[in-house]
Amino acid sequence: MNLFAYLSAQTYGNFITQVAIASSVKENFNDSRLVLYFVNDRPYKIPILRYIRNADFIVQSPNNAVLPFECLSQFGPSRLPMPIPGWQENALWKTDLIFGGNMLNEGILVGDNALDHVHLTPEDEYLKEQMNLLKTLGLDTEKWFACVYWKENNYSFRPPNPIRDIDDNQPYIEGIDYIIEKLGGQVVRLGHFNSTKMKPRKGLIDLTLMTNSEEVQLAATYKAKFMVATGSGPASNANAFGIPILITDLPEAGDIWGDRSYCLLQSISGGDLDKEYKQTEIYDKGLAPQAYLDDHILWRSGKPMKYYYRKNSADEIIDGIKETYEFSQDPKNQVKITSIKNKRNSISFPLKRNPNLDNLIPFSKRL
Repeated sequence: MNLFAYLSAQTYGNFITQVAIASSVKENFNDSRLVLYFVNDRPYKIPILRYIRNADFIVQSPNNAVLPFECLSQFGPSRLPMPIPGWQENALWKTDLIFGGNMLNEGILVGDNALDHVHLTPEDEYLKEQMNLLKTLGLDTEKWFACVYWKENNYSFRPPNPIRDIDDNQPYIEGIDYIIEKLGGQVVRLGHFNSTKMKPRKGLIDLTLMTNSEEVQLAATYKAKFMVATGSGPASNANAFGIPILITDLPEAGDIWGDRSYCLLQSISGGDLDKEYKQTEIYDKGLAPQAYLDDHILWRSGKPMKYYYRKNSADEIIDGIKETYEFSQDPKNQVKITSIKNKRNSISFPLKRNPNLDNLIPFSKRL
């Protein structure tokens, strides 16, 4: 079975999700070959690709050119808009299944019919190099640590978003203090360079002070006991690696696809609401995700939003950290799933329809 995955995403979270899905799709077919094709237009793409172990070929687009699907056929090599090393010699054009775009959406990994998925994992020596770097930065690699991240409004690859961006980071600082002082852990802070500065303290390694830290941030997440993150790109690290995570300040639960995730929604008030509604109340009233979608359209149009979104308080975040920490204490919730071969839904081409294979067609199944 020749599988060809076109990793078309630019954004961080979507790209690592596509890589995780492509890896998992291969595991659901016996005797398969997986070719990944990507455009190297972001600094985090190659570091992320260091974490997929079952890809047979990873093809970087020459000159960041888009690949026409007409090239994926017997006569395809003659239609290539640019030379690609190994394309003809390895018959990379030979495909039985091509998938990309929304076929690599996290919806395939959620719900009752979710595709069984594996966790991404790096080579041992590569991971050791990155952990040694963390050690030189002050991390005690013999003791446990958590990763903490919140989205700010000055990230160069994404425009500001008043619903998702964190303007007041005090609740997260208090969460960091709780992890260090009450739980006895260490914290590695993730985020882009030039994020809001934090006061240095014992037990905190702040990777936002470094340039080009994509590799070490991925390694830190992979080795963390758990993660706390707002619903932005780095949260998908934990989902892809099988790390327990508390995803905070969500206006809706669209970023939840890992099987070890906790969701902490924002509160909503204003508009036609008679009071502030919190967490599960939002879903009970049918407000999420429609309220957020409506306001997102208004905001994009430069119009005032209908609702007010209250960010998570320090107490809410700390309560969520307690729950996530307890969850992470169970050893089975730390096990990396690297193979699903020989499971009942591991299949060979051609696909034969039967009830046991329903979880291979979950594209319309959403949270």
